[in-house]
Amino acid sequence: MYRFFLPPIESNFIVVGLVWHANVIYAI
Repeated sequence: MYRFFLPPIESNFIVVGLVWHANVIYAI
């Protein structure tokens, strides 16, 4: 699920954002 190995920084940022968003929703 964690694809931090992707070269594009934008893709990495999107993945981090999605994971963070999912964690926030799950926390609520």
